[in-house]
Amino acid sequence: FTEIAAAESLSSLEVPEGRQLYSACADIQCAFYQCGDIGDLCQYFSLPKISRAEALRAGISVKDLDDSSDYVYPAMQVLPMGWSWAFWFVQRLHLEIVRRAGVPSALVATGSWPLPSVNDAPIEVPYSDNVNVFGLEPRAVLETRDRIVSHFEAEGFAMHDISEVSTDGVVLGADVGGAEPSTRRTLKNLLVLRK
Repeated sequence: FTEIAAAESLSSLEVPEGRQLYSACADIQCAFYQCGDIGDLCQYFSLPKISRAEALRAGISVKDLDDSSDYVYPAMQVLPMGWSWAFWFVQRLHLEIVRRAGVPSALVATGSWPLPSVNDAPIEVPYSDNVNVFGLEPRAVLETRDRIVSHFEAEGFAMHDISEVSTDGVVLGADVGGAEPSTRRTLKNLLVLRK
């Protein structure tokens, strides 16, 4: 079970009349490939043995390998994005970093319905490698997002696509916000749905 709030859950965000919904987002750059040192799991993500000569022809350096064997066993040292459990691992990592950043679990959307209320404090909608913070006060939204990003960076993760705080955000393929807060599919995603 992956604790995750789907994009359609954003439609349950309630914004008091006369207030604006703000968002600030960030992305873990190449998240799955930054999850290195997968330990014993790498044995499941390896290729059959190949000769040292084949490895060299494929561009695999063998200079730091043990000379006692004529063969090498190429293996991934990072979390393979296509592995069915990879998403679960990255989501669990995200939730742990958010916890370490001091965001109370009651303000983290994890698939329970409806989403936490934004009335008292910003909420975070963690989606794998996407940091998504929503709230009614732009400064608090930005501070929460920056605190989460700082904790990711302190753990060695490179971050990118760090947005400004905005009333018009695109999160998980949904256009969230505007003068009249609403959630709708972006045109790009809507066209994909129609094909």
